[in-house]
Amino acid sequence: MPNTIEVLLFAKINAVVLGFLGLILGLLYSVGGLVIDILVSNGNINSNETSGLGIGTLLAFGAIIGMPFLFSLIGFFYGIISAFLYNLIFCRIRTLLGNSLFKD
Repeated sequence: MPNTIEVLLFAKINAVVLGFLGLILGLLYSVGGLVIDILVSNGNINSNETSGLGIGTLLAFGAIIGMPFLFSLIGFFYGIISAFLYNLIFCRIRTLLGNSLFKD
């Protein structure tokens, strides 16, 4: 059927794109947290939110692995749902309006 989206292909593409986005955001989160913790540990800034370098800093680097995984998972399911809905709605509109409006 012309003008439809392959559901699994679209889901895989979304998973890869959102995985890269998750990697970028995970790096920003980890490095940003490290910078803040270093500044607090050196006494350059005062904060009641963090005690400085510690186990929390180490756990923040888990975002480099965790965020791309979660973003990829969300992107995959988003791709499945959106491609399925696109195919469903497009086929209905094409049937209702007739093929005269659409070029193959």
